[in-house]
Amino acid sequence: AYVAQQLNAWIGALVKEFDFDGVRVDTVPEVKPAFWKSFNAAAGTFAVGEVFNGDIDYVSPFQGAALDGVLSYPMYFQLRNVYASQQPFAELQTLSDAMPDKFSDTSVLGSFVGNHDNPRFLNARGDRAAYRNALLHMLFNPGIPIVYYGSEQGFFGGSDPNCREIMWTSEYDTSNDLYTFLKAAIAARKSTAAWNLPYPKYWYADDTFGLFSRGPGVLVATTNVGGNSGDVSQTVFLGGTVSDGTQFCDALGSGACVTVSGGQIAVTLSGGEPQLLVMQ
Repeated sequence: AYVAQQLNAWIGALVKEFDFDGVRVDTVPEVKPAFWKSFNAAAGTFAVGEVFNGDIDYVSPFQGAALDGVLSYPMYFQLRNVYASQQPFAELQTLSDAMPDKFSDTSVLGSFVGNHDNPRFLNARGDRAAYRNALLHMLFNPGIPIVYYGSEQGFFGGSDPNCREIMWTSEYDTSNDLYTFLKAAIAARKSTAAWNLPYPKYWYADDTFGLFSRGPGVLVATTNVGGNSGDVSQTVFLGGTVSDGTQFCDALGSGACVTVSGGQIAVTLSGGEPQLLVMQ
């Protein structure tokens, strides 16, 4: 009880002193949920906790019982399965569909593709186009996106400590392809206010292509074929929710635009690159 009292007093003082917007809590399952509930209250701010496990039924009860939010490790493992290991997109669809029933609030889950505890994505698969697809999915997935430092520099370290590279060796390059991609994708996330959009509905998922909507106006089209592939094309039925003649254009700068016809759109992803199709 004394230790709990001291820790709660400490976090409350720390947040007050530095005016933090939130705190990230390590190794949540190592401590009883009741303590974390009091710790979250003492912080007086948002708290997201690490529950390092891919089983949604294990992870989800910690939200609410312990902290406001948890890191979305179940989604992390599926993103890596699909984009790095080239597993079918149906795996993402199944998990995405299950999450609202399992978590009390998907909007405050910590969404990520890499962190300091796991090998970098590019260590698992050294394909930057595939990585951009995974990053786009993460940024437009519900939750709070967490971009691990060095992601924008193409760091490719393996298991800890190799995934904790020294940042300044990159010279903070703002011109490389991953930096400019993330800049464009984050700008699009802000301009569409993605955090206010409805929960994703998957319109299409096969072995190499996936498209999901955030409401009727934003479509996220991704592929896992990688940068050395040819075009990936699919015609996707939009469930009768968008009128014929409606145009969608890629907000990531490719210049691609598609028009709804017969309730469908024909999407072509070139060179393994994703598209963020925004209603015009």
